[in-house]
Amino acid sequence: PLSRVWCLDELRNALLLGKEVRVIMPPQALKSFRKQAEDNEQATRNDIARVVGRIDIEQASATFRRDRLYVLELVEKTLGANSLNEFCREIVRQALLQAAGLRDEGQSDQRWASLFTGLLEKAADCRSRQEIPQAIEIKRAVAMMRRRLSTSGSEEFVRGTDILREALQMARLYYGPQTQICEDMESQEFRGEDIVRKRQRI
Repeated sequence: PLSRVWCLDELRNALLLGKEVRVIMPPQALKSFRKQAEDNEQATRNDIARVVGRIDIEQASATFRRDRLYVLELVEKTLGANSLNEFCREIVRQALLQAAGLRDEGQSDQRWASLFTGLLEKAADCRSRQEIPQAIEIKRAVAMMRRRLSTSGSEEFVRGTDILREALQMARLYYGPQTQICEDMESQEFRGEDIVRKRQRI
């Protein structure tokens, strides 16, 4: 699946919609995978790193050439292949660690900060050129990835929610408030707000 353009595009949609991604295995395979992780944690982490390191949408295939070209064109008009690859690799890495029963040791904050800064600059540039749909998608993806990488209610999570609000405001003006994209983002925004309110009450 990780070598197919449509599957990687589904990971992009899972990111934008804030959906959990899980690795599903037959029970015996999952048991064997977790046993391997218990017996040799570092080797399992290395295996996971090798798997996610091969994710590259520009090298991915599709049954029909026109489908592949369509997805790649869509990616280049929004996040760009390199950024999407980084996002997809992180989503799959987290899912594989969860399947293995391993703790997430986290990623380089500096690397992610640089990636987010570059994408937000790209979004601002798109907005100045009146390429509003692209600017909305980029800001939305950055917001959702920031939230995915952080603890609910943390400063980074709240920053992601702020960026999501900015994207939502742009979408309301461009598409109209009653559109599906606005409803999706409103649902994600308030889900984050509920988490923050619960933490504040505690």
